[in-house]
Amino acid sequence: REDLGSSRALFTGSPCSSGRPNPLREPDPVVFNSADGVALHGLVYAPAPASAPPPGLLLVHRPGADHSAWSTFAERARQDGFLVLAFDLRGHGASVRRGAEVLSYKTFTDDDWRAAQHDLPAAKDALLAAGADPANLAVAGEAFGASLALLFATVDPAMQAVVMV
Repeated sequence: REDLGSSRALFTGSPCSSGRPNPLREPDPVVFNSADGVALHGLVYAPAPASAPPPGLLLVHRPGADHSAWSTFAERARQDGFLVLAFDLRGHGASVRRGAEVLSYKTFTDDDWRAAQHDLPAAKDALLAAGADPANLAVAGEAFGASLALLFATVDPAMQAVVMV
């Protein structure tokens, strides 16, 4: 039998509520810049507070998608204790500006696609700034995002795991 005590005030009931408090909040929007000046947008999914920094997880989407492609997975990873950053690669979603220049993946050249490699170090820095454990980082990607994740993991020794979907 669980004693809810004063925690009853932490949640509001709904017809679908489990009756348990939910310590997780909505994902936090974040904006950060790549080394070549692209304003990158994403969401940080923070786990429930813990005594130690949580493991960090970067999520990299496929071409033509955006950070929302990972929303269900990001939420599950957060519930499992990860601090997650799902972000829009350059030319996708809200990440379409480098200064006054407008970027669109639909018009990318080979050089533009290669430049997307600049997005992952900036995303890692944003994840660390959000409080991820620098000694416990992973990156996952889908399709082209998986290729970027693998390339990044091979040049950044802080990445301890890579998942390619």
